[in-house]
This record gives sequence, structure tokens and C-alpha cells, in this order.
Amino acid sequence: MIKAIVFDFGGVFNTAAHFDIIYPILAKRIGVSFDEAREIVKEEWTLCKLGKISCDQFYEHLGYEFGIENFRSFWFKSFKYISGMPELVAKLKGKYKLFIFSNAIKDWFENQIKELNLDYFDGFVLSYEEGMDKPEIKFYNLLEEKYNLLSNEILFVDDKLYNLKPAKDLGWDVIHFQSVKQLKEEFEKRSIL
Repeated sequence: MIKAIVFDFGGVFNTAAHFDIIYPILAKRIGVSFDEAREIVKEEWTLCKLGKISCDQFYEHLGYEFGIENFRSFWFKSFKYISGMPELVAKLKGKYKLFIFSNAIKDWFENQIKELNLDYFDGFVLSYEEGMDKPEIKFYNLLEEKYNLLSNEILFVDDKLYNLKPAKDLGWDVIHFQSVKQLKEEFEKRSIL
């Protein structure tokens, strides 16, 4: 019986960032290819989401031509909210324990939560706080332990299949998020709504 619904954040509550603007600027600045610039951004993002560098260091490393605050603003604005998600999840409050389980960087995540007013969540397990991320199995174990959940009581919603596999291996029910409409249908199939 499902007692807890666990949501990824990026890609479920908002769309992915648009890095296409950053890659060519970074590539030109340091004299590398577009693909190499993409790898550099990925490496910096990984360090930041694991709490190994600060958000200011992340913004400074990638966008010093823009200035830290300008780049931070650009970063925040590059994500667009997925219409209908907060309202759909709010309907679950009081019926299920609700959690965010996300690979995120601190100031961006805090900004997103504040803007969306997602105070109906019972807790958060975030990569930057824990120093690990999805799809590391120990990150999933941590969520179970932190909130005293059994694997067969958890439904996990994520937009990335590779993040769903470890959850499924642990015995969690999973939904591959593709749209609000599709998620609502999946909830209805499980008699959650």
C-alpha cells in the first residue's frame, strides 16, 4: 500500500535549463569545443549539486563574463514551471506523505520552492545536503531511513528512466513523468486520485 509519494523536482515541476546559450560562450572563452564545454558545465553542476563547491563558485566558474548575480538570474530564469503540477500535488496533501528527492543546487532549489510555495511537502532529500545524488542506491536508502519508509510503501515520480531503475530495484513503485496529464492518469490507475 502506497503511503508516500516521492517527486523529483527538475523535469517534474519545471523544465530543464537552457544551456545552449552558455556552451558557445564558455567554449570560446577557454578554447574548447561545444561538446567539451558541455562536459565542463556538467562537471561544475555535479560538484555544486553534491555540495563540493558553493553556488557562488558555480556561477563564477561558468559565467564570470556576465557577473555572478547576472548569471544567477539567468540560471534561475532558464527554468520554466510546468503548469498544473503544484495544483495536482496539492490534492494529495493529507492523503499521503509527500517528499522531494532531487539532485539540485542550494540557492536555485530554495528559490524554486519559495516561488512555487510548495509548503505541502513533508520533507526533502537533496543532493547538495547529503553529498550524494541519484542514481546512487545509497541516496535512495537514505530517503527510506530518514523518513522511516518501507520500499513497498513508496511511489516515485521522476522524468529520467535511469533514476527510476534503482528505485524499482528496491521495490518502489515508479512513474516515468512525461506530462501532468499522463501523471494524473497514472495516479488514477493506482486509485491515488
